[in-house]
Amino acid sequence: MLSLRSWALVGSSVMAIWTIRHPNMLVRWAKRGLGIWSAWRLVKTTLRQQQLRG
Repeated sequence: MLSLRSWALVGSSVMAIWTIRHPNMLVRWAKRGLGIWSAWRLVKTTLRQQQLRG
């Protein structure tokens, strides 16, 4: 478990440095994440409305 924690720390440090050097990549992934989250909410509310009607 300790080894996994150290690898996670190294990975997050590398990603932080990478993000500082390439900020456009972070913006692109943030937009994708927001789009996926919005689509998921839309599907969830649509399914909920269908269940109420049926």
